[in-house]
Amino acid sequence: MEKLESNRNFVESQHVPERIEVSGFEAADDSVHMLEWIRKGRDFRRFVVNDIETELYAQDANSQLLSVCCKAKPNFETKVKTDQQAKNGVVTQFLAAFPVSLRVRSANGDVWRLEVEHSYQATNLDVPDEFQLRLNFTIVGHQIEA
Repeated sequence: MEKLESNRNFVESQHVPERIEVSGFEAADDSVHMLEWIRKGRDFRRFVVNDIETELYAQDANSQLLSVCCKAKPNFETKVKTDQQAKNGVVTQFLAAFPVSLRVRSANGDVWRLEVEHSYQATNLDVPDEFQLRLNFTIVGHQIEA
Protein backbone atom coordinates (compact mmCIF):
# COMPACT_ATOMS: atom_id res chain seq x y z
CA MET A 1 0.00 0.00 0.00
CA GLU A 2 1.27 3.45 -0.92
CA LYS A 3 0.78 6.65 1.05
CA LEU A 4 0.83 9.76 -1.00
CA GLU A 5 -0.33 13.36 -0.74
CA SER A 6 -2.27 14.33 2.41
CA ASN A 7 -2.02 10.84 3.93
CA ARG A 8 -4.33 9.29 1.35
CA ASN A 9 -3.76 5.55 0.89
CA PHE A 10 -3.63 3.76 -2.45
CA VAL A 11 -3.33 0.19 -3.70
CA GLU A 12 -2.03 -0.59 -7.19
CA SER A 13 -4.75 -1.60 -9.62
CA GLN A 14 -4.70 -4.69 -11.80
CA HIS A 15 -4.96 -2.14 -14.64
CA VAL A 16 -1.46 -0.69 -14.52
CA PRO A 17 -0.67 2.19 -13.96
CA GLU A 18 -3.99 2.97 -12.22
CA ARG A 19 -4.21 3.23 -8.43
CA ILE A 20 -7.20 2.71 -6.15
CA GLU A 21 -7.81 4.95 -3.16
CA VAL A 22 -8.56 2.96 0.01
CA SER A 23 -9.99 4.23 3.28
CA GLY A 24 -11.65 2.99 6.45
CA PHE A 25 -9.71 -0.25 6.72
CA GLU A 26 -8.10 0.92 9.97
CA ALA A 27 -11.18 -0.62 11.59
CA ALA A 28 -9.68 -4.06 10.89
CA ASP A 29 -6.04 -3.36 11.75
CA ASP A 30 -6.38 -4.99 15.17
CA SER A 31 -7.79 -8.15 13.58
CA VAL A 32 -4.96 -9.03 11.19
CA HIS A 33 -4.21 -12.19 13.19
CA MET A 34 -7.75 -13.43 12.47
CA LEU A 35 -7.70 -12.37 8.81
CA GLU A 36 -4.62 -14.54 8.35
CA TRP A 37 -6.90 -17.56 8.87
CA ILE A 38 -8.20 -17.11 5.32
CA ARG A 39 -4.63 -17.71 4.06
CA LYS A 40 -4.26 -14.72 1.76
CA GLY A 41 -1.53 -12.99 3.76
CA ARG A 42 -1.34 -10.05 6.16
CA ASP A 43 -1.92 -7.24 3.66
CA PHE A 44 -5.71 -7.45 3.76
CA ARG A 45 -6.16 -4.05 2.10
CA ARG A 46 -4.36 -5.30 -0.99
CA PHE A 47 -6.06 -8.70 -1.23
CA VAL A 48 -9.55 -7.31 -0.54
CA VAL A 49 -9.12 -4.65 -3.24
CA ASN A 50 -7.61 -7.18 -5.67
CA ASP A 51 -10.48 -9.62 -5.13
CA ILE A 52 -13.04 -6.82 -5.61
CA GLU A 53 -11.32 -5.81 -8.86
CA THR A 54 -11.41 -9.39 -10.11
CA GLU A 55 -15.17 -9.56 -9.51
CA LEU A 56 -15.84 -6.20 -11.17
CA TYR A 57 -13.59 -6.75 -14.18
CA ALA A 58 -15.19 -10.14 -14.83
CA GLN A 59 -18.41 -8.19 -15.48
CA ASP A 60 -16.87 -5.21 -17.32
CA ALA A 61 -13.24 -5.76 -18.31
CA ASN A 62 -12.79 -2.11 -19.32
CA SER A 63 -14.15 -0.61 -16.11
CA GLN A 64 -11.86 0.87 -13.43
CA LEU A 65 -12.22 0.61 -9.69
CA LEU A 66 -11.50 4.10 -8.36
CA SER A 67 -11.92 3.76 -4.61
CA VAL A 68 -12.85 1.34 -1.83
CA CYS A 69 -14.09 2.58 1.54
CA CYS A 70 -14.58 0.11 4.37
CA LYS A 71 -17.65 1.57 6.10
CA ALA A 72 -17.41 -0.26 9.44
CA LYS A 73 -15.43 -2.85 11.33
CA PRO A 74 -15.74 -6.15 9.46
CA ASN A 75 -18.09 -8.73 10.88
CA PHE A 76 -16.30 -11.86 12.07
CA GLU A 77 -17.91 -15.20 12.85
CA THR A 78 -16.19 -18.38 13.92
CA LYS A 79 -17.23 -21.98 14.43
CA VAL A 80 -15.31 -24.04 16.93
CA LYS A 81 -15.02 -27.78 17.45
CA THR A 82 -14.63 -28.51 21.14
CA ASP A 83 -12.96 -31.43 22.81
CA GLN A 84 -14.83 -31.94 26.09
CA GLN A 85 -12.16 -34.23 27.54
CA ALA A 86 -9.22 -31.91 26.83
CA LYS A 87 -11.43 -28.86 27.53
CA ASN A 88 -10.18 -26.95 24.52
CA GLY A 89 -11.39 -26.02 21.10
CA VAL A 90 -10.14 -25.45 17.59
CA VAL A 91 -11.52 -22.98 15.05
CA THR A 92 -12.96 -24.90 12.09
CA GLN A 93 -14.70 -22.11 10.15
CA PHE A 94 -14.23 -18.36 9.82
CA LEU A 95 -16.30 -15.70 8.10
CA ALA A 96 -15.02 -12.15 7.52
CA ALA A 97 -17.55 -9.74 5.99
CA PHE A 98 -16.45 -6.29 4.86
CA PRO A 99 -19.17 -3.66 4.31
CA VAL A 100 -17.62 -1.51 1.56
CA SER A 101 -18.56 1.38 -0.65
CA LEU A 102 -16.99 1.41 -4.12
CA ARG A 103 -16.59 4.02 -6.83
CA VAL A 104 -16.30 2.44 -10.27
CA ARG A 105 -15.92 4.01 -13.69
CA SER A 106 -17.67 1.81 -16.26
CA ALA A 107 -16.34 1.26 -19.77
CA ASN A 108 -18.71 3.96 -21.09
CA GLY A 109 -17.30 6.53 -18.62
CA ASP A 110 -20.18 6.60 -16.13
CA VAL A 111 -19.12 6.62 -12.47
CA TRP A 112 -21.12 4.42 -10.14
CA ARG A 113 -21.21 4.17 -6.35
CA LEU A 114 -21.81 0.58 -5.27
CA GLU A 115 -22.63 -0.58 -1.76
CA VAL A 116 -21.21 -4.09 -1.39
CA GLU A 117 -21.05 -6.85 1.20
CA HIS A 118 -17.70 -8.49 0.42
CA SER A 119 -16.95 -11.58 2.46
CA TYR A 120 -14.68 -14.56 2.81
CA GLN A 121 -15.82 -17.89 4.21
CA ALA A 122 -13.05 -20.27 5.21
CA THR A 123 -13.95 -23.85 6.08
CA ASN A 124 -11.97 -26.87 7.23
CA LEU A 125 -9.41 -24.67 8.95
CA ASP A 126 -8.51 -27.64 11.12
CA VAL A 127 -7.87 -29.98 8.16
CA PRO A 128 -5.03 -28.54 6.06
CA ASP A 129 -5.63 -30.74 2.99
CA GLU A 130 -9.35 -29.89 2.97
CA PHE A 131 -9.19 -26.13 3.55
CA GLN A 132 -11.64 -24.20 1.37
CA LEU A 133 -12.13 -20.48 0.82
CA ARG A 134 -15.24 -19.01 -0.72
CA LEU A 135 -15.56 -15.37 -1.73
CA ASN A 136 -18.97 -13.68 -1.74
CA PHE A 137 -19.46 -10.38 -3.55
CA THR A 138 -22.98 -9.01 -3.12
CA ILE A 139 -24.04 -5.61 -4.43
CA VAL A 140 -26.69 -4.32 -2.02
CA GLY A 141 -27.10 -0.88 -3.57
CA HIS A 142 -26.01 1.20 -6.56
CA GLN A 143 -26.30 4.77 -7.74
CA ILE A 144 -24.86 6.64 -10.70
CA GLU A 145 -22.98 9.83 -9.89
CA ALA A 146 -24.23 12.97 -11.58
